[in-house]
Amino acid sequence: MGRLFLSLLFLMTQNLVIAGGSLGWDKVEAKLRKEAPELLDTITAAFEMNEVGGALRLGPHSVMVQTGAAEVGARVPPYTFFCKIRGYRGDYPLLMTIDEAEDGWRFAVRIRNKTD
Repeated sequence: MGRLFLSLLFLMTQNLVIAGGSLGWDKVEAKLRKEAPELLDTITAAFEMNEVGGALRLGPHSVMVQTGAAEVGARVPPYTFFCKIRGYRGDYPLLMTIDEAEDGWRFAVRIRNKTD
């Protein structure tokens, strides 16, 4: 009985640790301008970004919040934005993911699918 209760409690609190959240391109652009200007130049030279994307949002029980490295509600990578090739006249048919790794920032682009 105790294990079942702990399992249910764990599952119920997971949404308090990390959840989705919207994020403006301007915030990511400012962060990349400071931390990875060459990457930002590459992205903005080739792509037009939708103004609003998504990111992970930290909850009160996340490790980063608990250790004081971030505040509750902070948006953390990976960041996802709909985008299109610069000059393309249609909607945003691509999905860009921008992420931070031990060796620096990186991005990947793929064609959007119906679940995006």
